[in-house]
Amino acid sequence: TYSDDYLKERLRISWLKYKAKRGHWLDFQAFYKPTSNATLACHYAWSLFKTGKSKQGQKEALKLWMVGQSQPKACDKVFNHLYSARLITREHLWKRIDLALERNEVTLSRYLAKRFTKSKDKSRFKALIAMHQSPQKQLSKYATKKRTVWNRYVVEHGLKRFAGWEPEKARHHLYRLNPRYNFSHQAFMKIRNKIALNAALQYHPKALDWMQAIPDKEMTKVLREWMARAALRRQQWDVVVDVIRKIPPSLRQDSEWIYWHGRALDGLGLYQAAQTQWQKIATGRHYYGFLAADALS
Repeated sequence: TYSDDYLKERLRISWLKYKAKRGHWLDFQAFYKPTSNATLACHYAWSLFKTGKSKQGQKEALKLWMVGQSQPKACDKVFNHLYSARLITREHLWKRIDLALERNEVTLSRYLAKRFTKSKDKSRFKALIAMHQSPQKQLSKYATKKRTVWNRYVVEHGLKRFAGWEPEKARHHLYRLNPRYNFSHQAFMKIRNKIALNAALQYHPKALDWMQAIPDKEMTKVLREWMARAALRRQQWDVVVDVIRKIPPSLRQDSEWIYWHGRALDGLGLYQAAQTQWQKIATGRHYYGFLAADALS
């Protein structure tokens, strides 16, 4: 059975769609609430244009436009209004293309690039999409290209893309290309961290070594979690204990990490400390609870 609140919300959404279809925009606005439903949000933006609230409508429309995926058909007239009013600049186009390629939405990026009017932007997009689709081939070519701000951007994009495919080769390209393109510290660390994380996700034998080379202040929650997993695979118990002590308390109290903390302490010969950890979860009716109870028996 559904709760009254759920049914009321479904009724409100159906009513809003009906009002939008009829063009009853003041009624629509009176009952509209901010939502993640892009269709309703675009109807709302259009309602603002239709009721003389153009400035607010433009603000809402730009938020809906500036995403890395295609939006529903209801957004077409809203976005066409932005284009007609020349509110979408080339900077806007590049930003959305970047968001689209982060999600590998190549079709959307190509559609957006058609709106470029300058040949320079068109040729730059051609270079960027070539890097996106064939990073290994293009990274080798960029080893001899002139260092420009744009070429650096393309190379950084390629390295981040290639990191998810072949982390070790991506790492080789990163260190080979850094002297030529002089990546910022932030960009270099972001790429290096992504390579290390993807190496761990792919169970690469060097993943733990690469993660241990990352300074503490650059470590993220996700990196620490996967560093612990990489250390577990290699049974480097001292590293496991150190990493688990540094992960956020909310994650550290998860039954999985309590169990593995105990296992690492046991591996170091700290049996009493290991049992203290296992006792926390041994009565739980879940996988790690059963493992802990078995370890204590």
